Amino acid sequence: MILTTHPENLVLETFTGKVLQAYWVDVDGNGTTKLPYGDDTIRIFVKTEDAIDKEITVQVWYNRTGIDRMHKEFSKTITTDEVTYSFLCTPEFFGPNFDSNNIKEFYLYIKIGNGKFRYYSQNQGDRLRVHGIRYLPNIMLNFGWQNAVKTQEDWFNYAQITNQNLVFPKLNYVSMDWIRSFERVNEEFNIISNTHWNNTAAIESLKDEIIKMKNDQLITWPTVSNAEKEFGTFDTDFNNFIQYNGEFMPLIEKYYYQFFGHEIDTNIWGGLEPLDDLFGTLGSFNWHIAAKGKLNYVNANTVKVTIQKIAVYVKDKFEFDDRVHEYLGDWSLVNGGDIFRNPAGVLIESIKNPLPGYMAVHNSDYRNYRDEIGKGNNFNLYSEIVEIDKDFDFNINI
Repeated sequence: MILTTHPENLVLETFTGKVLQAYWVDVDGNGTTKLPYGDDTIRIFVKTEDAIDKEITVQVWYNRTGIDRMHKEFSKTITTDEVTYSFLCTPEFFGPNFDSNNIKEFYLYIKIGNGKFRYYSQNQGDRLRVHGIRYLPNIMLNFGWQNAVKTQEDWFNYAQITNQNLVFPKLNYVSMDWIRSFERVNEEFNIISNTHWNNTAAIESLKDEIIKMKNDQLITWPTVSNAEKEFGTFDTDFNNFIQYNGEFMPLIEKYYYQFFGHEIDTNIWGGLEPLDDLFGTLGSFNWHIAAKGKLNYVNANTVKVTIQKIAVYVKDKFEFDDRVHEYLGDWSLVNGGDIFRNPAGVLIESIKNPLPGYMAVHNSDYRNYRDEIGKGNNFNLYSEIVEIDKDFDFNINI
């Protein structure tokens, strides 16, 4: 049932029972106007007077596009002067009708017995604000997107950090076998491991990294008397993070020498990129290549470099501050959830006119949640590395 007239205008009876207080509370019983991810229960604290054994009726309302609508109603017998009523904030409760910011603000109408309905928590700053994006991980789980759910939960569950470079990255976050199970990126891996690792630009870049290793005293040049040295590191030790250019990283990352980008452009909603676990987990990301091997003395000015192994891995940043990839699709919360993308690739139409029952999700929805709730942890992540045997040499001037 949808009411478009406040019930206080319909019921005129009065009686002596009173509602002294009614407001939203968190799991600890403290007053709140927020419902963070991970807590799916809405709680309403009610304090009454002269109302024992009488019936209390609670209605949850919200305002959408200027119209007040009743969202939920329940009745209970009052057995104590102070009680907390609770119910699950399911996707079905949140409902398919969304305002442009994908947030619903709820307030209360309450009566005792045949008395008069009165509103509580109706003022703007007292309403319970629920963000629609809190349901996206559940939809992803229904899709079977296990790794995408993991990234979402790691973002939602930790304190607000906007600069992912200031926190330790997450290593071995996804397996290379999982990444390569998606054919479109397995093709990229094959290009990297077969040709991209030793093209002209890659070798020039590796020369710079080897010199950097020498300057950092990670290696020394071979000499006549000590004609062979090793170079390179594939170190991804959790206890051996370094800070380089303001970013925490494993040692292997400081000396990678080549990258290959997997990019999702703004026209991807036209059908070029499948909506799957890879899309939900990584989106756009970079392949990185590191190398190690041996250095042999040639003369006082020249060293022979032999690449014996390369390491291929993925680095990505999980954050919602990128304004370029603003639109994240139209999502439905009913019947287990669904996601829609504009088949014509015309993003502006979907932004202005999401499908009925869907909400058009943008990066800004996550930023709004983070700013209000105080949680939302941007982070860098690395895949497992894959080591590939190689045998390739070149000279470097020292």
